[in-house]
Amino acid sequence: MNANGLYRKIGLIIFGFQLSIASAFAQNAGDIISGTVSDDYGSVIGANVVELDAANRIVASAVTDLNGNFSFKIKNPKDKLRISYVGYKTVVLPINKLKYDVTMSDANTLDEAVIVAKRRAQGSGLAIPVDEISTARQSIDMTVFTGLA
Repeated sequence: MNANGLYRKIGLIIFGFQLSIASAFAQNAGDIISGTVSDDYGSVIGANVVELDAANRIVASAVTDLNGNFSFKIKNPKDKLRISYVGYKTVVLPINKLKYDVTMSDANTLDEAVIVAKRRAQGSGLAIPVDEISTARQSIDMTVFTGLA
């Protein structure tokens, strides 16, 4: 056997070995994927975890439990995994493993909150702005009475 034939055999053996390793780690339809969804404060309860096909249709789904855990059977390993929850940024991941640990981040953060209110008068169970009262009303400042006695 010449050197060229020997290199060809070694190359085929290495290529076959690489294919066997790649197929051992690939996901198949029907495999169960699982994971945990959390945020900065702990587990996220009730987050939606869905499998999206190429047309962005939901083909499989799960909701996280009290500990933020989910699991379901995938339909196609070429699909995407989308995790969403109200107030958090949606996370889209490829399906390339069987176990996921996802940390979600806030979608919106407020730098400042300003609260503006009108002074209201309480009467007969209904709070009405002071400048909209149509009846007679009188108020006295108690500082007028200081020093009297």
